[in-house]
Amino acid sequence: MNSILKKTILIVSLAFASVSSFSPQAASVCRDDPRMFTIKTVLDDMEAGKQVEPIKLTQLTFLELTENVRNKLGDNIRVYDSNCIPTQIYEGKLAKPFYLPFAALEQGLHTAALRGDKKTIEAIFQQFRAEPKSTADIIYMARPITWTEDAAELLYQTGKMEKMGLPSIFNADEQRICKKVLSPITQVELFAKLGGKAIEKEDVISYSHSFYKIYGFATIRTEYIEYSISSYQVGSETPRCNLFEFNRTTNAISNTGLNVINSDENLKDSLSAYKENKLNNEL
Repeated sequence: MNSILKKTILIVSLAFASVSSFSPQAASVCRDDPRMFTIKTVLDDMEAGKQVEPIKLTQLTFLELTENVRNKLGDNIRVYDSNCIPTQIYEGKLAKPFYLPFAALEQGLHTAALRGDKKTIEAIFQQFRAEPKSTADIIYMARPITWTEDAAELLYQTGKMEKMGLPSIFNADEQRICKKVLSPITQVELFAKLGGKAIEKEDVISYSHSFYKIYGFATIRTEYIEYSISSYQVGSETPRCNLFEFNRTTNAISNTGLNVINSDENLKDSLSAYKENKLNNEL
């Protein structure tokens, strides 16, 4: 069985940078208003009371506007839809959410968080949705985001994420100590918060095994991402904890529309049990 498993290590972020076939840019190529190169002149003219035609922007550029520029432009913006038709905004907001690749949305959130821009973070969650992804892509996102603690703190301050400690699959003492360590946020949690869904509803196995000190997620086609239990220094103690809040991540995967099946076996036994159960149900 192990010889046919497609093990995916943590170097999977390159796959997220690609624009999927769902991308608005895949259908049409829109271009920003050239006046973006002279945006100060545009803002000065507006401040002087001159009549200024609305500035037309791609979705990505609109997403990346700084709070200062966004406020000064007000509703004098048109945002291209997936067919490159400029659409109005009202009170700084899109009439309906636009879909963008998750990588672009995560980058926009990260950039806004680094500059402490809570309003842009709110705008991204309210006005954009992550494009659908395959089952394999979704489980590969079960890994911590690589943000600084200060940047991630903005997600908590805006109420988009709940602070939780790390879990442990060992004894009660280790579970108590691990809860003192703040769990990082995983990419799939962000994806689900941004309304991201699976392209197709499929089964996913969520497994953990204390003897082998492993846990992870797998598709029924044996694509998987797996982690080992780590030891943490908490005061004078070194409990064995998961890398992230496993249940919260499992719930996020479920929120994408996938059917999560929990197992307390290792990957090989979990897949065997799944196939056997499936076969029995079909008889």
